[in-house]
Amino acid sequence: MAMKVAIVLLFIVSFTYGKSLSSDNFDYTSDDLIDYVNSLNTTWKAGKIFNDQLMNQGGSLMAPEDLIKSKSNLVNNQDVEIDFPEHFDAREVWPNCDSIATIRDQGGCAACWAVNTVSVMSDRLCIKSNGTINVQLSAEEVISCCEDCNLGCGKGGYVTKSFSYWIKHGIVTGGSYHGDGCYPYEIKPCYKSKTGKIACEKTTQTPECRNECASGYNKNFTQDKYFGEKFDNLWGMKSIMLDIMTNGPVVAQIKQYRDLRSYQSGIYQHETGEMLGYHSVKLIGWGNDQGVDYWLVANSWGTYWGEKGFFKIKRGHNEADVEHNVFTGLPKL
Repeated sequence: MAMKVAIVLLFIVSFTYGKSLSSDNFDYTSDDLIDYVNSLNTTWKAGKIFNDQLMNQGGSLMAPEDLIKSKSNLVNNQDVEIDFPEHFDAREVWPNCDSIATIRDQGGCAACWAVNTVSVMSDRLCIKSNGTINVQLSAEEVISCCEDCNLGCGKGGYVTKSFSYWIKHGIVTGGSYHGDGCYPYEIKPCYKSKTGKIACEKTTQTPECRNECASGYNKNFTQDKYFGEKFDNLWGMKSIMLDIMTNGPVVAQIKQYRDLRSYQSGIYQHETGEMLGYHSVKLIGWGNDQGVDYWLVANSWGTYWGEKGFFKIKRGHNEADVEHNVFTGLPKL
């Protein structure tokens, strides 16, 4: 009897959505995509989020030679014997480090690779200094001044090269749009439109590099620099968990599928739509909800998206490649 009911339900869903069971034809926020995901009664809920594309597709790049270089920094702790806690949240462990709980907004620029990487650098600088250096480093400097890192707001850039820039050149302070610090973010954040959906002013124009601090800032550009001393490529779930628990949040490059844009709550797993490119996010912890293991993630699409800018994604099965290309570094004090 149960088998017959299941077959009937599958037929109804198939008839209702047609090709949508493998649906590459949904818009980001179409009612069909939302209804389809929610009809599956899966681990997450979809909702009408964006008016259109947030930015150019993808944004987090990995050149073959860059990948080879990162593999030489590979850290594999898969054989480590540690009794990991069921729940870990970096915001709770290091509550005095403001950057960990801060959701940045990359706006209409394909800058996830810089925004989330620099956010991780800021977190780790605070953690390693025992909270004495509580600043937000400038994603704007990396986007504008790291020529090796960046292909522009329309095409994206490289996470590992951002770490290399941090080590070689250092990065000044400067957090959110028109915020505090030497070199604040200049790209307008997304906003909630009158319809209740998120709207963004897309840009392909990368801000020009400048080697001076904002007017009125109390340090010069050289004095305000903070440097890194190494970066690592973490391999496997245990390696990632151990590094987060020891040193703080890490950067993960995930496959950005069409349905992620409509994520509203729950534990994300890819259900429908084609891959749009890679997207960099910040892993800040992990947990388990009703038997489903997840990573706790900070995104860079502002606080209107997801769970006030955060989301969860399935852990332990390399969902959307979340455990495949994970990078981190340590600050130089």
